[in-house]
Amino acid sequence: MFKKYAKILVLPVLLSFIIFACKKDGGAYSYETPVDSYNGSVYEYIKSQKGVLDSFGLAIDRLPGNLKDTLQNLSARYTVFLPTNASFSLALDNLNRERSISGKAPLSLATYDVNHLDTLVRRYVIAGTYTTDTLSSLLDGMNLPSLAVDTTNLSDSLVNHHYLMQGSALRTTAEGVINGGELYIMFSDRKNSIFKRYWITASTHSVNGKAKNALMNVLTSGHEFGFNEFTKRGLTQ
Repeated sequence: MFKKYAKILVLPVLLSFIIFACKKDGGAYSYETPVDSYNGSVYEYIKSQKGVLDSFGLAIDRLPGNLKDTLQNLSARYTVFLPTNASFSLALDNLNRERSISGKAPLSLATYDVNHLDTLVRRYVIAGTYTTDTLSSLLDGMNLPSLAVDTTNLSDSLVNHHYLMQGSALRTTAEGVINGGELYIMFSDRKNSIFKRYWITASTHSVNGKAKNALMNVLTSGHEFGFNEFTKRGLTQ
């Protein structure tokens, strides 16, 4: 009886992701490629997800550059990692706790420094498409060229000044078999280091969602937007 009502309670949450599917198996989530695709741009998808991706949409709309237009361009191809409202709430709570200790007024997404916000948001948008199958082809994953500019390696023409993130696809446990389940992605901010101990990593809740111009992966709610930089940058205001 408990299982019956539990399924009823979680149904609205699952429906909020529309084109994504996931299931729990042995304490871990597995991920499936959705049958249907979103009939629009990734920007339109983000704006359509009320109650889930509002904060990400607000952040994109505030940016001074052309990221909004970029994410509506149907002739381009991107891989976008989607931080949910919970990720922004966590980041803002941590920032404003520190600002309160320092005697500073709280900030919101509407008042956070727009240049810092631009830098952080663009790290979630990757040039090109990278499926779980692509990312699982290399044992250690692969570099992912984000749309953020890497100001520390401007002489490196091989990456065209892209700030490099990292993506690795791993398998969940299924039916008691280790690595026998579906693929999920570990998405990391490399912090300009080759040493993994300095990386900040987020996991995906669902993967391989398709908009007309992007692959979309939803990050888990425990991810703090900004990969541990949101507070540090926000304290400078």
